[in-house]
Amino acid sequence: MSRQDMIKALKLAGYTVQKDDNLSLSSEGSAPPARQPIGTTIIQPPRISVFAGETNNKLSVENFEMWEYEISCLLQQEVHSKEVIENAVRNSLRGQAARVVRHLGPNSSIEEIVEKLEGIYGTVESGADLLAQAYNTHQQKGETTAAFGCRLESLVMKAKTEEGSLQKRWTGPLG
Repeated sequence: MSRQDMIKALKLAGYTVQKDDNLSLSSEGSAPPARQPIGTTIIQPPRISVFAGETNNKLSVENFEMWEYEISCLLQQEVHSKEVIENAVRNSLRGQAARVVRHLGPNSSIEEIVEKLEGIYGTVESGADLLAQAYNTHQQKGETTAAFGCRLESLVMKAKTEEGSLQKRWTGPLG
């Protein structure tokens, strides 16, 4: 199989293939660096945690937030093309969440998918309600101090995020 055929096959399998221009430094101080042939880096397609979208427990909201965070990180890294990430997002969905996204159609963008699922599985409390929960929370019996601290910090950060997104939504020409 030729090099070009290999690259085509890898791209069809979802891998990202980038050309590298590697320079190797000579161990001799006076000699200029030797130029090596252009190489190829093969990047494995991203793997996103499975999100099934079960709504019967509180864990679903936390799972959605972690799933959304993984996607956000992938988009910021700019290692993979948007099409490859869209495919990984669709492959990460199972059950109820997959059925919801299926109705958006095969050409739906990452933003459309996340926005649709955010409306169903995201945080529904306002920032003020979440902050009130943080003020009224207590360490549960058997809960470690570290776990309680993480839970409390999560509530405060959610409150801050929700309050910020509320301000963005309501800041218009008059705001």
